[in-house]
Amino acid sequence: MGNACCPGESEEQKKLIADQVAQAKKHVGAQNKMEYTSSERKSILDEHEEKNEAKSKVIQEQESSLVMQKNQRDARLKKEEQERIQKEKEEQERVRLQKEREEAERIQKEKEEQERVRLQKEREEAERIQKEKDEQERIQKEKEEQERIQKEKEEQGRVRLQKE
Repeated sequence: MGNACCPGESEEQKKLIADQVAQAKKHVGAQNKMEYTSSERKSILDEHEEKNEAKSKVIQEQESSLVMQKNQRDARLKKEEQERIQKEKEEQERVRLQKEREEAERIQKEKEEQERVRLQKEREEAERIQKEKDEQERIQKEKEEQERIQKEKEEQGRVRLQKE
C-alpha cells in the first residue's frame, strides 16, 4: 500500500499500518528479551493473518469501487459519444434536406421562368398574328373601298355616257 503519511489512504489502512508497526516493535522487543513460546508465535501469526485478511478486504473493496467508477465513466463517455454521433447525423440530415429544398426551389423557379418566357413568346406571336390579320383586313377594306369607289366612278361614267 504505502506509508501512513500518504494521501488517499483510508483511516482503516492507516490503523492497520500502525498496528503492524506496533506489532513489529513488540516482536523485536520480545526477541530481545526472550524467545517466543509456540502459542505466542501462533497468536502473533494469527494476528498477522487477520490483519492481512482485513487489508485484502479493504483492497478488494477499493478495487471494486474503482472498477465500478471506471464502468460508470465508460458508460457516460459511450453515451456522450452516441449523443454526439446522433447530433452529427441530425445535422447532416438537416443540411441534406435544406440542400434538397433549395434545389427544388431553384428547379421550380427555372420552370416558372421557362413558362413565363413561353407564355410571353406565345403572347407576342399571337399579337404579331393579330397585327398581320388586322393589317390584311385593313388592306382588304382599302382594296374593297377602292374597288367600290372605282365601280361608282365606272357607274357614274356609264350613267353619264348613257345620258349623253
